[in-house]
Amino acid sequence: MIADLYDDAYASFACSPTARHLFGPVLDSALPAGLEPYSFVTSEMLALVRTALREIHVDMLVDLGCGRGGPGLWLARELSCALVGVDRSRVAAVEANSRRSLFPSPAGLGSFVQADMQALPIRSASVDAVVSIDALQTSETAELTMGEISRILRPGGRFVATTWQAVDLTDHRVAPRLRVDFQRSATAVGFDKVRIREVQTAHEAEMELARTAVALDPRLVGEELILQRIVSEAVETLTHAGLTRRIILAASKPKCCSR
Repeated sequence: MIADLYDDAYASFACSPTARHLFGPVLDSALPAGLEPYSFVTSEMLALVRTALREIHVDMLVDLGCGRGGPGLWLARELSCALVGVDRSRVAAVEANSRRSLFPSPAGLGSFVQADMQALPIRSASVDAVVSIDALQTSETAELTMGEISRILRPGGRFVATTWQAVDLTDHRVAPRLRVDFQRSATAVGFDKVRIREVQTAHEAEMELARTAVALDPRLVGEELILQRIVSEAVETLTHAGLTRRIILAASKPKCCSR
């Protein structure tokens, strides 16, 4: 099962100082201490997400595909809001709950649950904002996921995601999940004010991490499954360099929308 693969990855990541170093100081030395994301989000991207969320008042934030919780907890503290994190991995949710005090928000500690991003255990029109940090591309159907996000957002709510997108949406060398027309998909489920911004520095940081990973001493990688996975993905990343771009997607649910 896919969830089992994510469980194994998160369990291994938490136990690997080398993996956490790659996705920390190697990726971006300016990331907040303790964040430890298992994603390629940079400090610049986090700041851009925070800016997009600050355009509205946020009391309740949902972090979709929250992983081990770091980025969502940091954003909740910055916004002084409550947080609910959702991830398909049980291990990720457990890890995130154990790290709730990492970035305490004045609105209280966050909570994290295991659930599918296309069947969220959250009431309709009950949250102010949803973020997805490097997780939207794991959805089997991005449009269905964005429809579910629209369902839980209050009218006037905001959705912000960091992800990847093919430079050429017709390029079949790129996986179908990265050849999504996010502008069209977001509009199709009722979002408006859809903005997409490329972040070239984040792409460069990802390339640097990939180069560092493939240069790791094989004796260090050894039998460590998470490092084997990181190196394998790094080889693919470098092979297809230039075919995808790093983006931030921001969209709003219309204030008159009752979806």
